[in-house]
Parts: sequence; structure tokens; C-alpha cells
Amino acid sequence: MRYPAKLLGLVAATALFTPLSPLPPTPALLPPALAQGESAGDRKAEADRLFHQGIQQYDTSQFREALQSWEQALAIYREPRVHEAFPEESRQREAAALYNLGLVYNKLRQYEQALAIYREPRVREAFPEESRQREAAALYNLGLQHNRLGQYEQAINTYQQSLAITREIGDRVLESYVLGDLGIAYRNTGQYEQAISLYEQQLAITRDISDRAEEGRALGNLGSIYDSLAQYDRAIDFYQQALAIFRDIGDRHREATALSNLGIAYASLGQFERAIDFYRQHLTIARDISDRREEAKALNNLGGAYRFLGQYERAIDFHQQALAIARDIGDSREEAYALDNLGNTYSLLGQYEQAIDFHQQALVIVRNTGNRWGEAYALNHLGNTYNLLGQYERAIDFHQQALAIFLDIRDLQGETVSLGNLGNAYFAQGKYERAIDFHQQALAIDRDIGNRWGEAASLNNLAGAYFSLSQYERAIDFHQQALAIARDIGDPQLEADTLGNLGASYLSLGQYERAIDFFQQHLAIAREIVNQKGEVTALGNLGVVYFFLGEYKQAIDFHQQALAIAQDIGDRAGEGRALNNLGITYRSLGQYERAIDFHEQSLAIRHDIGDRGGEAASLGNLGLVYASLGDYERAIDFYQQSLSLTQAIGSQAETGIALSNLGHTFAQLEQPDLAIVFLKASVNVRELIRGGLTGLPQALQQSYTDSVADTYRRLADLLLARGDILEAQQVLELLKVQELQEFTRGRVTNIETREFELDDAEEVVMEAHTNLVTFGLERDKAEAACEFPPSANCDEARLAELDEHYEMLSAAFNQAVDDLNAQRQAEQEARRAREDEQVLQARQELDPDGFQGTAGVLAEKYPGTVLVYPVVLDDKLWILWGSAGGVAVPIEVPVGRQQIGEAVLQFRTLMEACEWGGCDARAIPAVQAVAQELHNYLIPELLEQELQALQATLPEGQVPNLVIVPDLVTRYIPFAALHDGEHYLIENYTVSTLLGAEQTETDNPLRTLDETSVLGLGLSNPVPEHGFRYPLDNVPDELATIVKETETEPGIYRGETFLNEAFSQASLRLARRHQVLHIATHGVFEPNADDQSYLMLGIGEPLYIRELETATDYFRNLSLVVLSACETALADVDQSGLELASIASTFLRARVDTVVASLWQVSDQATSDLMQQFYANLAQSTPEQRVSVSQALRQAQLSLLYGNQPGDPSDRDIPRATIDREYLDVPGDDQNLPRTAHPYYWSPFIIIGNGL
Repeated sequence: MRYPAKLLGLVAATALFTPLSPLPPTPALLPPALAQGESAGDRKAEADRLFHQGIQQYDTSQFREALQSWEQALAIYREPRVHEAFPEESRQREAAALYNLGLVYNKLRQYEQALAIYREPRVREAFPEESRQREAAALYNLGLQHNRLGQYEQAINTYQQSLAITREIGDRVLESYVLGDLGIAYRNTGQYEQAISLYEQQLAITRDISDRAEEGRALGNLGSIYDSLAQYDRAIDFYQQALAIFRDIGDRHREATALSNLGIAYASLGQFERAIDFYRQHLTIARDISDRREEAKALNNLGGAYRFLGQYERAIDFHQQALAIARDIGDSREEAYALDNLGNTYSLLGQYEQAIDFHQQALVIVRNTGNRWGEAYALNHLGNTYNLLGQYERAIDFHQQALAIFLDIRDLQGETVSLGNLGNAYFAQGKYERAIDFHQQALAIDRDIGNRWGEAASLNNLAGAYFSLSQYERAIDFHQQALAIARDIGDPQLEADTLGNLGASYLSLGQYERAIDFFQQHLAIAREIVNQKGEVTALGNLGVVYFFLGEYKQAIDFHQQALAIAQDIGDRAGEGRALNNLGITYRSLGQYERAIDFHEQSLAIRHDIGDRGGEAASLGNLGLVYASLGDYERAIDFYQQSLSLTQAIGSQAETGIALSNLGHTFAQLEQPDLAIVFLKASVNVRELIRGGLTGLPQALQQSYTDSVADTYRRLADLLLARGDILEAQQVLELLKVQELQEFTRGRVTNIETREFELDDAEEVVMEAHTNLVTFGLERDKAEAACEFPPSANCDEARLAELDEHYEMLSAAFNQAVDDLNAQRQAEQEARRAREDEQVLQARQELDPDGFQGTAGVLAEKYPGTVLVYPVVLDDKLWILWGSAGGVAVPIEVPVGRQQIGEAVLQFRTLMEACEWGGCDARAIPAVQAVAQELHNYLIPELLEQELQALQATLPEGQVPNLVIVPDLVTRYIPFAALHDGEHYLIENYTVSTLLGAEQTETDNPLRTLDETSVLGLGLSNPVPEHGFRYPLDNVPDELATIVKETETEPGIYRGETFLNEAFSQASLRLARRHQVLHIATHGVFEPNADDQSYLMLGIGEPLYIRELETATDYFRNLSLVVLSACETALADVDQSGLELASIASTFLRARVDTVVASLWQVSDQATSDLMQQFYANLAQSTPEQRVSVSQALRQAQLSLLYGNQPGDPSDRDIPRATIDREYLDVPGDDQNLPRTAHPYYWSPFIIIGNGL
């Protein structure tokens, strides 16, 4: 932070007042009453003596003694006996003593006391003109005091009072002073336009009254404001005019100040050599005139210039000289500046502990002196240093304290600095949305006050945040705006930094040639302005881009150049980065020993300077090298050390990386269950970060997710291999921003994030590991202190205790891992046993001798029915099937659980994609491809031939009934959507599913229209507190079309409807007096969590599965339940093969014949259309010509598939016949296909139970 010199006005000396008439003679005789004491004349003579004594003391700068003399004189003049004896003279002398007290208070900088005296009626009466002038001067000096303490609002108010008086009394000299310093106060609050106006008024007055000294001051003030506005050329012009005047009038003190200001301006332009020349001239004059305060300022400025040049040792020397002088002369202000500058320099050297010590010393001083502006900057610098140390929470605390002060003193420029620093601290934590918010606030203020340098800095910071979100195009746009400003204001340092940032953005886009061009421009400017630190950065970046080009030798050359310069200038942080980059490059060359050596050197430096974030990175990189060597145990050790640091400093992004590396490594060690634990933990951390991005545009949220997608995909792969298909799918769903449109029935939030719950065994593993790595930090510190030769801090006994405890924690972790593996082994064995049992059960149900059971009843009772039992095993798929004609030989398909699971997952992922923006005909070919793959697995050629043969035996217009008893992952797809290359399964068959033949009702068919009533329950209102932001607008029409409560209404079935607030648990109980229950609402299924799976009641409360199970007695008369909601058919299968309850199966256990439910979040409009058509079809059933549930649903699905609208007679009039499929001959990507031809719209609803 540079501290520009300020030209402050001086108050002209005013003569002291003496008595206006000679002292009266002392009376010869004294009244008898005073014989034992002094007479009134004696007392007055004593007062006069004290009065004149005060004048002598004042003239010799003995201000406190003068104050005491005049206070004593004043007390005597006010004595009653003196006042009675000398009424006129005592009043006159009392006023003179008061006036002079005001002067001495002014000298003692007790301006408020001086002001109070000049406002005394007696003083104003005796000295009307002088007292007003002195009042104005006192106000002016009080304003100076407020300004110096950073109390800008008080300063502005006080200056304005002074200005009003100076204009009233016509004191143009003092008016020019006040205008200048009032301008400084406005400048300090970022009100630059007001400041310029005041400075121009000041300049006009000084020229009008020919006050060349003040003219020079006005020019200098104008220079300072344009310096603040980054208009350096204009600033330099004004400074040079001021310098010429001060030299012409021989004012060497102000000449020195003008030289200092010119140095600051040239330093801002990156012309540090010219700046140093001006600072040295400033120093020479300060020493010539023996002005040690100015000497300290010059030394501080020289230190700052050499710091910018990267010559840190010289910078430290100058700052230490300035510190010594400041302390010698007792100038606390310059002492604080010197200490703060020393802190900044040591921070750049990576010596953060020393930096903190200097900043804290500076903070103590500015607080003791009430310098709030200096306090805010000291706090900011402490925050920056803690940010570099990776102690982000402490950094944020200091920046928030600084921001509070800047807000309080109305320093807008300081406010933008603190906002930017807060943004950087949150950025380092991976909290990108908060970072962007702070940088945007800073940018708005910078633009509002015309702070172009600050505007460019804010743009660069915003670009950095978007860069981390992989929004490279947006980052480039911000950097280019910053670059234009840097060039416009002529700041080469800012230009160089921005060019480097642009290079990094193009590097990430893979545009290596453009990246090289920008990095070379950065390097050229850094060398031109002799900025060696910038040179280190540019060389390192060039090394990185050549690394990505695979030109490792060139990369190494650049990194070695960067390393040499960093070592030469003592830039230890830069040295650590260069060594780290060299290690990464040598690892890519397969030279692992050299890579390890460089990473260990980098680690040592980063540990030594306290760079915990960098230390964690070096540890992680060492882990990667050892993983490349196949030494996974050592890799894990380094990853764990890295993790302990990232967790300690609160870096979510780096913690996510460390956990992911551990997960990948355990997978390499063929410990998939342990790998899953760490990958879940990594995903949970990434979800925390994503949860902090909800205020950003969707594209930005998705960009971050894409940047960490490998971890999600690896976790999904391992879950899939273990058979956890639904959880694997949900992992991959998190890779997408879930912004559902208004037509979608689903939980609509800006971004869907979730935490993957660990089961008990996984939780124990994670807790044991956290304890181990956290405690490892403490043990490592103790161990380092006792390395040979042991330090004075070594405590061998304590280390032994720590070792013992660490071994205990290590054993606990190993035991937790063993328990996890044992549990997973038991689950796998249980699953295999379940597979054997399921094969046996399917064989028994389809056994020719036992086929007269339920399966046989279904096949005999409903001609043309085929039962299909897919049995999914690890290495194969069995298709068992049978019909009324007997049981066929099982078909073996050579695909295992994982291969089938991958296809199921791909199908569901294509469906889920439609939830976020809908799908049209162009997306159909991709669906049909995976649907055909599943068809080939589940309806193998032999079975298809048998089905075609069966079709030929049926009456014209009748299609076979395909009844599926799905297994494992096959529960998560609608069989109706399987595709044989030409047609969907639903086009050739009715399709329904069973939980198992023995669990199916066969004797309670749905009655005809006149004998059936429907209870319709629905929710159309949004429920934002549960994530349902949008209304289900089609639900009221859906219910009204299906149910009529009176004969005059247009509905299909008789019954009752309860919508929104009327839909409660009480209304659900009315199901006992109806045959059909229709629920149109939101539904949520959470795998492994039936206590979190629910239907949403109309009153805005969830109806959980466990609550639904207690109400099954009310469902005893129901034949059909239709769940027109989301995910109501999903049933999770735990790893031991025991089916967990879904919402649909809850009704089946209550002995309901048939349930119609959905497999994914469904479109509101499409669902309403489908349901209206379904009931219209079902109502066509008569005793002579039944329409089954499966037939009615098939017709409704085909109406959407072919594009027939609900209510079209072509559907109503053909209750059992197929619909002409000429529309399907159109290619799948043809725009003429209806939108609803996509399976997302027509296939989510499945029939569970007896749909025949």
C-alpha cells in the first residue's frame, strides 16, 4: 500500500492581545478590611503580571506554562473585589485573557476548547472581527484533526462551518486553505467530482490574491485527485506546475512534497527508476532543511519503490531507516507507515510470521493515536497475510473489521479495497458466489467514484472467480476490459498483470499460442519496468503452457529461470512455486526421483514460510508422484497429510481434491468400498461448494460441476459395479443444473445439491479417518521439534504420548476398514443367496407342475398373457417365461448386472435430461438406441419369436399381454419403452408389472363405469418451502375431467374431488367408500430413506410412506390407485437384496389390485393429457367388452406417442383395437413428430399389480 503525501494548509500566526490601556496606580491607602491581605489593586497587579508572563511564555513556545499563567490571571480578573474596583478594565482584561487562552489551546491542538472560547459572548463583544477569524481558524484546524484521524464526515462538517465564516468576513487567504482541505476530505471519501470543484475554486482564489505558495498547494491538490483517479499524466502536469512555483518562491519544504508526489505518480505508471529519482531528490531536500519527518517519508517511499521492483532487501533497509527516524522524533504516524510497509515486504518474501508481527505493531500504534484510516489499512494488510497463510476465517475477520471502519468514516475507496479483499478470501475458500458478490459491489463503487485503477482491479478479480468456474470466455471479457483501462491510464504494472491473466484464460481454453503471446507480453513489460517478481510469474506461466504443449524441456527452462530470479531476490513464495512446477514437469517425464526432490524442496519452503495452502498442494503432488510409482501406501500418507491441512485452513476446493485422490487411490488398491467412502465425502464437499453458487446463472453453476465431474463419474462407476444403480444415477444427476420448467412436475430449485449419507459402517470409517489425520497434525509438529538435533521446544515425553495415541487412532481406522469390508462381503453373499432363491422361486412359479398356482391362474384367466421373469446375476441374465400353453425353457443372455445396469442408467439419464428443459423429436434416436440395447437383453430373439407366434393365435385387434416381474436394476425402466429397432414394445403388447405372482390379486376386477366411483385428490399450488416453486396448473382440469360430483358436471366417473387445502389426511380416509383413488400431486422418492419419501398433501405438508402405511385400512375397497405424481414407482433395493417400500408398493400391500405410478419426474401437461385419456378409455369398459387397466393405459400412451389429442374420438371409439401406427414410419429426428412422441412424456407411468 502506498501512502501519497498530502499538502496541508498552515494557519497564519496572529498577534497576542495585550491590555489596551495602562495599568491604574495602586491606591496609597488600603481599606482597613484588607489590612490582613491583598488589596483589589494588588490582586489586579498580580493578574497583570501573570498575563504578561503568559505572553513571554507563549513567545518562547512554553505553551502549557502560558496556559497556566493565563488561567490564573483570568481567575483573578473575575474576582468580585477586582471587578468592583476596576469594572471596565477587568472586563477588558478578562476578554483578552480568554482570547489568548484560545490561541494557546490552538497551539496545543485542543481545537474544541479554542473554539468554545472564541464563541464566548464576552470575547465576541470585545473582539468581534478577531474572534470570528479565530473561530474560523479553530474550525479549520479541528477539521484538519478529524481528517488526520480518518474522521472524514466530521471533517467535512467542520470545514463547511469554517468556510461559511471565512466568506462572511472576507478572509480569502483562509478561505483558500479551507477549500483545499475540504477537497482532501471529499477525496478521501471517494467524492472526486466535489473535490475537483473545491480545488479549482482554491486555485482561482490563490491566483486572484497572488498567493503563489497556496497556488502551488492548489495545483498539488489537483494533482493528487487525478492521481487517485489513475489519470497519471494529468496528475504529473499539475505536480510539475506546483514544483516550479515552490522552486521559484524558494519553499523547499513544499518543493520536497511536490517531488514526493511526482515520484508516487511515476511509480503508479510503473516507471520506478524515475520515481526513485524523485524520491531521492525529496530525501536530499529533507536532509538539507533538517526535516526529519519528511526524511522518513522519503525513505518510506524509496522502500515502496524497491519493493515493487522486487528488490526486497533494499526495500527493507529503507523502511527500517524510516522506522528509526520516526521513533526518534516521536512521529507515530510515520512509524506506523514504516511498520506496515515492512509487513508488506516480508509478506512478499513469504515470511508471513514476520509480516504479521509488523502489521500488528502498526495496528497498535494507529489505534492508540485514533487514526482510523490507518487502522483500517493495517487490518486489511493483516487480512491479506492470513489469506496467504491459508487462514481464511481470520483473514475474513480482519477484512470485515476494516470494511466496518471504512463504512463508518465514509471512505469509499477504502471500502472497495476491503470488499475486494473479502472477495479474494472467499474465493480462496472456493466460495465463488460470495466472492463474485463482493467483487461486484467493489466494481460498482469504483465505477461510481471514477476510480479506474480500482475498477480494473475489480474486473480482474471477477475474471479470476469466473475462471475458477471454468467460464473462460467471461473471464477473458473481464480481463480485456481491465486491460483497456490499464492501457488507458498508462499503468504498465496493471497492464502486465492483466496480460498474464489473459494468458491463463487462453491456456485453459487450450489456445496455447495465444496464451504464449500474452505471457510473453507480460514478461516484456515486467523486464522493462524492472519488476523481477512479475518476471518470475511470467516465466512460470510460460513454463506451464509449454508443459501443456508437451514441450517439457522448454517448460523446465522457463521454470529454472523463474527459480533463479526468485532465489536471487529472496522471493521464497515464488521459489516454492517454481520448484513445485519443476516437480510436476519431471513427473510427466517419468523422472519420478527428480520430481520428488523438487516437490520436497517446495514443501520445505512452504512449510518454513507458513504457506499452509501451498504446503497442502506440495503434499498432494508428492502423493501423485508416489501413486505414479505404484507406491500407493506412501501416496495415501501424503494425501492424508494434505487433507489434514486443507481441512484445517477451511479450503473446501482443496479438501475435495484430497478426498478424491484418496478415493481414486483406494480404487487402485482394489478396495472399492473404501474408495466409495472417500469419493462420497469428496462429492459432499463439492456439493457444499455448488450449494454456494445458487445465485449464479445456470451456465456458471454447470461449469463448476463440469470441472469436478471426474470424481462424480468415478463414484458412479464404483456404485454401479456394486449394483447400486439408483444411487449411481443420482450421482450423475448432480452433474447437471436442475432448472425445471413450469410444465415439469418436480422439485424446482436453481441447483439441486444433496449430501450423500454414509451408512453406519461408512460413517465409522470416515470418523476414524478424520480423527487420524486431524491428530496427525499435532503429532507432526511435536515430531518436527524433536528431529535431530532436537530444538528447545522438543518434549520427548509428550511426543511418546502422542505416538501412542496416534497408534491407537490408526488401529481404530484399520478396524473400521476391516468392519466395512466384512459387512460388504456379507452383503454380497446375501445378494448371491437371494439370486439363487429368486431363480428357484421363478422356476417354481413357472414349473410345469406348479403352473396352476397364481402364475397359472393369470395365464389361464387372461388368454394371450405371457409372464416374463428376468433374473439378473453378476455374470449373466436368465429370462424365464411361461404362458397358458406351458413353461418354456429358460433363456440365458450373456450379460451381467453391471452391463445391464449401465444401459439402465443411460436410459434414465436421457429421461432425466428432459426434466430440465423438455425434449423434442430430435432427442428420440438416442433414446431408441439404448432402448434397443435393453430390448435385446430383456426380450431376446427366442422370446420375441414366441410372442409373435402367440400374436398370430389371437383374435384380430387383440394384442398379447406382457406381464413382467422385474428384478434389481430392471425395476427402474418402463418395459413399454423397449424398442426392437422398428417399434416400441407398447405398440405390440399391453405391458404391466408384478412384484411377484403370489402377491397379486386375481379376483377383484374393476367394475364398469356405472358401478365405479373415484376419489380425486390434487395439489396445484406451489409449495416453495419444500422446493416446489411452480404451480401444477393442469391438475384442476385433470380432476374435473376425470371426476364429476353431480350428474350435470362434465366428468367421466362419479365421485368426490378435494383440491389444494381440501386435500388432507382426512380426505384421504374417504377412499374407503370408493373403488378408485386418483392422487395428482408432487411425489418424492429418496433411496434408502422411506422416512424422506412422500406425497405432498394439498395443505402443503408431506404425507410420508410411514404415515401412509398406517392408513391402509381405508384402502380395503379400492381396486385401482393412480398416483399422478413423480417417482412414485421407484423402489430401492438394498445390497442384501431386501426390497424397501416404495409409495406404490404400500398400496399393493393393502391388497389393492392395481397401482399406476411413475418412474421419474413427469411433465405436468403430458401427465394431465395422459390421465384424462386413460380414464376415458377405461370408462368404455362394459360387461360384454372389458377394457383392462393395461389396455386403457396402452391406448392413452399410444395417443401421446402418435400425437392424437385427448378427447379425439379415434381413441375413444376403439377400446381394444390397436391404433394405426403410420406416423411411426417418420424418421425419429423428423420435426413432424409430435413433441410427446418422446418416451419421457408417454412412458413414465407403469402398471404394478393385476392390470389385466
